Amino acid sequence: KSTLLAGTFFPPPPANNTIPEDYEYPDPIVPFKKITEEHIEDAIRNTSPYKAPGPDSICNIVFKWNAETLAPYLHHLFNAVFTLCTYYEPWREFTTVVLQKPGKADYTIPKAYRPIALINTTCKILTAIV
Repeated sequence: KSTLLAGTFFPPPPANNTIPEDYEYPDPIVPFKKITEEHIEDAIRNTSPYKAPGPDSICNIVFKWNAETLAPYLHHLFNAVFTLCTYYEPWREFTTVVLQKPGKADYTIPKAYRPIALINTTCKILTAIV
């Protein structure tokens, strides 16, 4: 069953890349605005306090209780992501939990399940801002 679910939720990538190697992306429509501490505090305030954490095991409630203390540090960190055009590799990691959809007649087929991606909490906050 796990092999069938994995094949359904995570199909192999396409054999050929459809984007030409020399493709030039257009300039952004809107110039990048630096992330502020207020943006960070708002994003933290809007998180659900008891959602399941990702691989970092940091619960949202930790950020909520310490938003004012963490915001100055996250401010520099998040702006560095865009200034340096880099992304912290562990933020790319996630845990996928597969849940049964309620009321399905047949749980032997993959469509009777729903994958939930649990991403790192710091990454969730950055994503909420962007």
